[in-house]
Amino acid sequence: MLKQSTYIRTTAILILLTSLASCGSKSDNKEEKAQATLISVATAEAMSLEVREEAIGTLEGLMDPTVAAEASGRVLKVFAHPGNVVKKGQALVLIDATDYNLQRNEAQS
Repeated sequence: MLKQSTYIRTTAILILLTSLASCGSKSDNKEEKAQATLISVATAEAMSLEVREEAIGTLEGLMDPTVAAEASGRVLKVFAHPGNVVKKGQALVLIDATDYNLQRNEAQS
C-alpha cells in the first residue's frame, strides 16, 4: 500500500512539472511571430530580348546538290568558288574543248 501511494505521488508531481514547463514557452513564440518579412517589389516592363548562343561545329544542308559537267575535259578557268552565290545557267568553269571537238569530228566522219 505504501508503494502504491508513492507511485501516485511521483506520477502527480511529474504531471505538474510537465504542465508548468509547457506553460512557460508560449511567450517565446510571440516574439518570433512578431518579426516582419522583407518583401521586394519591381515594376514589370515590356522589352525585346535577344537569345544568342555560340557553338563550335559543322553545318550540313538538308540537300546536297550534285554539280557535274555536261562534257568531259580539262578545266582551264574557274569562275565560281565554294560559298559564292550563282544563278541558274551561269558558267562555273571553262573546259578545254579540244577533246570534245576531236570526238565530234570522229563521230561525223
